[in-house]
Amino acid sequence: MYGLEDHQKKPGNHDFNLLKKLVLPDGSTLRAKLLGRPTKDCLFSDPARDGKSLLKIWNMNDYSGVVGVFNCQGAGWCKVGKKNLIHDENPGTVTDIIRAKDIDHLSTVADDKWTGDAIIFSHLCGEVVYLPKDVSIPITMKSGEYEVFTFYDSNYQMVPNVLLLV
Repeated sequence: MYGLEDHQKKPGNHDFNLLKKLVLPDGSTLRAKLLGRPTKDCLFSDPARDGKSLLKIWNMNDYSGVVGVFNCQGAGWCKVGKKNLIHDENPGTVTDIIRAKDIDHLSTVADDKWTGDAIIFSHLCGEVVYLPKDVSIPITMKSGEYEVFTFYDSNYQMVPNVLLLV
């Protein structure tokens, strides 16, 4: 994942569209509160070798939860050789689900009146979805693909650069 310093090393060579995604309108940045953690449904699966699981890592900031979803099928860490090994040259696509429950502490940044419903922003696709409590969304990825989803309390007043809710 890129940080601001990655785009400031070469004078005059800035990707301003990317920089706009990394900062809020006032120029501040959202900092992760925790270390990235696997979602509960990933704890006892093998997202590199089982042919059916996506790796989902969640985190929080002051306003929302974030889930990074990765299709890691086909390659994995070898404890003996201490390197990544390709064990399937052509792994297929994988379908899994995402849901607000994937972020354990989303309620800590939600409004007091939060019902469990969420607004999800897909960073690569640019889609915004309303997700009722206890509902999941299927996601299908080819090997090596990824997506980042930001989850907001459905009562949240501003989803950065996307929409305003009333």
